[in-house]
Amino acid sequence: MAWRVPDDEDVVAALRAVFRSTKTIVSQRELGRRVQEALRKSDDGFSVTAERVRRLAALQPFVRLEVKTRKGPKEKVLNRCPVCGTALARLKNQTLFGGEVTLTLRCPQCHYSTGKEKRIPTLYVFHNPGKVEQSTAPEQPF
Repeated sequence: MAWRVPDDEDVVAALRAVFRSTKTIVSQRELGRRVQEALRKSDDGFSVTAERVRRLAALQPFVRLEVKTRKGPKEKVLNRCPVCGTALARLKNQTLFGGEVTLTLRCPQCHYSTGKEKRIPTLYVFHNPGKVEQSTAPEQPF
């Protein structure tokens, strides 16, 4: 079977379908698996990676992203956001001698930020801040 890459609109529609039925998803891998299942319902040949789903979810207004991080090496230079891939904006300050020093790096899209100590993402928690649709199955008595 040949795999096909879905458009961004198809992936976002699958994201919406996943978040209609759940409030929180606690890992990138789980979100990728659920979106993959939703995409396969529309077309069996679609395939998408969990990283691509995360990058698209980070930019959607209907998804609130919480990022758990760990300390990383100070030598590592970040030019792009590790969460969504957007170029990082540098917040600079002027020194007493007229030089500039970078205080923080901040992503204008997903609001990831890091300072002198680099913060490396380790866990992504995806939240649906809106209402979750309940299933139409009748409630079972105890």
